[in-house]
Amino acid sequence: MKNEIFGLLLLAAIVASEPFEGLTEEEMELKLKPCLVYNINCPADGSMGNYKEMKKELEMMKVGIKLQGGRTPPECTECGRGERCDRECYYALLKVAVLELPLVRNQNQQRFPGKRSV
Repeated sequence: MKNEIFGLLLLAAIVASEPFEGLTEEEMELKLKPCLVYNINCPADGSMGNYKEMKKELEMMKVGIKLQGGRTPPECTECGRGERCDRECYYALLKVAVLELPLVRNQNQQRFPGKRSV
């Protein structure tokens, strides 16, 4: 139960943070994917794209998404092990959290009524 609660809290904190809040799929592809998947154009302060942090958060994000009824993206099951696969999985989980989960999507629509999530 402790891991499930931590997973939900972690997921909520990540999605509510400034770079992810209210983004559309197109914005995620342009603004986040280069850093999170390819480790390019990341902020100099290390606030995003840090592989060690992403690796630590990965399993808890999976738990948090599952508890909210989200799906595990194929990027998390079809890829093997290693940094590149972990980065692709992290980004795919983030997309599910931001674009598909009802609680997150509803919160974003309330905060940003003019933006549409895909």
